[in-house]
Amino acid sequence: MADSDGESLYEGKEYIPMDEKLDKWADVEPIEQYTQENDPGVCKIDYTPGFEEAMRYFRALLNSNEISRRMLELTQVVIKVNYGCYTAWYIRRKCLDEIGTEEDWQNEIKYLNKIGIALEKNYQIWHHRRCIVQKLNDPSNEKQFMEGILKSDDKNYHAWSYRIWFIKYFNLFDGEMEFIEKMIQDNPVNNSAWSYRYFLVNHTKEFGKETVEQEIQYAFQQIKDYKLDNEAPWVYIRGFLAKTDEEAKRSQRPNSSAKRIIITDFPFVKETCLQMLKDYEEGAHGYRFINILLLDYLIGEGLKEEANEVIDKLATVYDPIRENYWKYRKIS
Repeated sequence: MADSDGESLYEGKEYIPMDEKLDKWADVEPIEQYTQENDPGVCKIDYTPGFEEAMRYFRALLNSNEISRRMLELTQVVIKVNYGCYTAWYIRRKCLDEIGTEEDWQNEIKYLNKIGIALEKNYQIWHHRRCIVQKLNDPSNEKQFMEGILKSDDKNYHAWSYRIWFIKYFNLFDGEMEFIEKMIQDNPVNNSAWSYRYFLVNHTKEFGKETVEQEIQYAFQQIKDYKLDNEAPWVYIRGFLAKTDEEAKRSQRPNSSAKRIIITDFPFVKETCLQMLKDYEEGAHGYRFINILLLDYLIGEGLKEEANEVIDKLATVYDPIRENYWKYRKIS
């Protein structure tokens, strides 16, 4: 069994049956995995001895609804052999809730820090971490932990979702805009970073034309400084803009986290697109993004004929892989 603080969780120590190691398991009658009689199945899974042993004991304790120190320890063994076992994570939290000491809760976050990088793409560990941090009511080390995770993969969906949660839950917005500007500067194509910036703007700035114009200008500058075919800032720009008044009003309902303003309130958007069409060689990578944003503006103006001309160009020249989609978008 792994040590209670998680030291041996990923050390690959030699397998020793639990009933040979600890007297504490002598009263437990392990339960085998259910299989239909005389039917081994189409393809029998070749479990390791450690996995089979851990799950036999885990089934037994689950069957008796046991919540105890040994169950808490056993969940760690089960997680070691199957870290996607949401039942083990759930029972672990239940044990902590019912019998855990303050030291246990503190050790739990240390345990999660220790295995976090190895399990950075695991759904269960991120939900478990959220529950533990909520219980401890202490996010003081979360930004430091996140720094290590994002160094490993700066587009980790789980990590960004978790960051949004703890920043919002604990109201830790100070310094986040500076953080995300550096993230975008380091990797301008990081769509996760752009998405996080969108979240920050909607939660920290007064929504209005001035804020939206600043963000659009920021994104245009990133496109010019880096490269035209960086889709992330183009999507970011469109996220603030509505093609119709109805769409804009609908987006600005109370508690909306994705407010938009009618695109025609920003004439410089059209002017910038038209200038870019002149500045860049026709057919250049990313040329389609200019035309897509220009199309939004023309629709906002109600210029159907001009909009259809852009749609035809997208379907046949700039974005032919989505020809059927653009034909569907044709305005009658």
